Amino acid sequence: MFVRLGADGIAHALLGPGSVQTTTKSGSRVKITCDTGYPFGKVFWYSIEAEGDFVFHVRVPKWANTDRSWISVDGGPRHPLSPNTNDGMQGLRLSTGKHVVMYSLDTEIRVVPRANNTVSIYHGALLYAVPLNPEVTYTQSTYPNAPPLAREYTMTPRKKWNLAIDPSSLRFKGLSDPHAPLPKPVWGEGNSVTTIAARVCQIKWELTEPRGHAPNPPRGSDRECVGEPFTVELVPYGTAKLHMAELPVMQ
Repeated sequence: MFVRLGADGIAHALLGPGSVQTTTKSGSRVKITCDTGYPFGKVFWYSIEAEGDFVFHVRVPKWANTDRSWISVDGGPRHPLSPNTNDGMQGLRLSTGKHVVMYSLDTEIRVVPRANNTVSIYHGALLYAVPLNPEVTYTQSTYPNAPPLAREYTMTPRKKWNLAIDPSSLRFKGLSDPHAPLPKPVWGEGNSVTTIAARVCQIKWELTEPRGHAPNPPRGSDRECVGEPFTVELVPYGTAKLHMAELPVMQ
């Protein structure tokens, strides 16, 4: 998570909550603790103790809006980011002693085109998907030589899955309290703390027989809404065991 960078630098390279006690290559001892709800929240609070001057670096992801992201030291002015173009690191020279650094990232919803006029939806580091709240059943495995405890699981969606999305309707809902503890397990089914609302409609798109999996969606010119549009909430991909993460587009 933390790495040395240059002769007198320590970098928070893999963003997330954590801490490190180490020395720079030049021998200065430092202790860094990061408190954050990342990747759900985008604000980082660092408590830093340094026995010598050093350069503290934070990684700036490519998806960050650097004009609206900022960093502040000891409650001082908020400075916009200007990361190194080679490694994406934002450097900050700190003197000996204790410091509090606040680092805030700004971003927007990203709509990424996929094949056959479909899209995937991202916000920050996370991919979002339509959760299908599956009914889960299982049987003992029938595969030859399977261990006695092996099971075969079937997940049947309890929500509509054959959906097309209007990308212009997307609305992100972030953490209501960035200091609130995250649920445990944070990737548990139904534990989503951030969502993206979207307008969708059902389209003529049937499961294949006999296995019942979703084939490629119909071509754009063949898509037709079945019923009225409605709103769904997309959730982080990891919190939905059964999901739709590449969705056909319809206006």
